[in-house]
Amino acid sequence: MAKSLENKRNLLVLDLTNNKIMSDGCTAVCKSIQTQSTLRELLLSQNFIGPGGAKAVSKVLLNKKYITELALSVNGIFAEGAVALGQSLKDKKYLEVFNLKKNEIGLQGMKTLEDCLSLSKTIKELNLTGNNIGDDGVAIVIKALSNKKRQSLHVLSLSNNNISSKGCKMICEFIAKCHTLEELQLSNNQIDNDGAQELIKVLKNRSNFSNIDIDNNKISGETLTNLFNLLPLRNLNLLKNSLTD
Repeated sequence: MAKSLENKRNLLVLDLTNNKIMSDGCTAVCKSIQTQSTLRELLLSQNFIGPGGAKAVSKVLLNKKYITELALSVNGIFAEGAVALGQSLKDKKYLEVFNLKKNEIGLQGMKTLEDCLSLSKTIKELNLTGNNIGDDGVAIVIKALSNKKRQSLHVLSLSNNNISSKGCKMICEFIAKCHTLEELQLSNNQIDNDGAQELIKVLKNRSNFSNIDIDNNKISGETLTNLFNLLPLRNLNLLKNSLTD
């Protein structure tokens, strides 16, 4: 497969999702597309490429100025891989979709991605679910996303990141400024009634909001009811919360 890619010309999209190519396979593929300056979308999710594969991807990205989508979910790149990616993504101003779901990059990895998120002019979808970034990581994300003259973010996914109501309040402050945001994923965190009340306040007049997932947090039944009654959402996931007052 890697050899066949060497002969491709004007490659715009490479989708190898869920092929279990592992680190060595990823390295081989990356070498074969190193000179493909036309590449716009690189989709390598669910391939278990690890930190080594992430480093190979980072080398490929160095000369991909106009990359618009990068999907690397469920690859176990950890902080080591995120650090490598952070270096190569600093000048990617046209990145629109960035998916790092379930890679456990932690706070260290998140710090290295701040410049990328800050400099991107066109980010529309950001998925950092399952990376254990905590409230400190949320602060980095919100600071980077807020540093834009014009917002374009539609989807923000931060589920399963050990986020408390402190982090949720930071997210709510960003929502108040980002009128393009339509979908928010916050399931499997540590958000309680205080954080949920902030969500209710900020979403009160946001008719464009279509989807919010706060499944498996620490929100009581009364607060959940208030949230449910308030929002004209097409999809509201409230399961596995504390359904008592």
